[in-house]
Amino acid sequence: MYINYGSSAIGKIKGVCRKVGTDGKWFGQASHTDYSPQNISGSYSQNKIISCPKDWAVSGFKGKVYEYSTRHQIKAIKLKCRKLTSGGKLTGSSQDLSWVGPGGGIESSSISCSSDKPARKVIGHSKTYLQGFSLDCSQVPVQQVCTEVEVKRCV
Repeated sequence: MYINYGSSAIGKIKGVCRKVGTDGKWFGQASHTDYSPQNISGSYSQNKIISCPKDWAVSGFKGKVYEYSTRHQIKAIKLKCRKLTSGGKLTGSSQDLSWVGPGGGIESSSISCSSDKPARKVIGHSKTYLQGFSLDCSQVPVQQVCTEVEVKRCV
């Protein structure tokens, strides 16, 4: 996942995806989804790619959130990854990656893809900055799965 962020909050995210063979191994070049949410513009001082280990895929995430009034900001994201197996399914326990973002906020509960399905798309929700996101999880024999997240941080 590619995450773009600044000193106060995470601004945008996008998936970095790979094709997966029937043996559960990555092949080909990585491809990027569009930034989500797309309606956010502005200057972001830091970019970070969070990558699952080779032949693993994103299976969930946790966030740290700062809430005020009727809005909230995402302050940090931690991805969960699981190993891919034959047919592009997930197996085994999840591995938590390090927190990424400016930090602070209250840790939210974990969100995970159901059963053995990997994340295939990242969906951001916003008003003026990223206020939440979800994962589209599904499984097909040969597929493209998210293996990284890109983060952009608001200045």
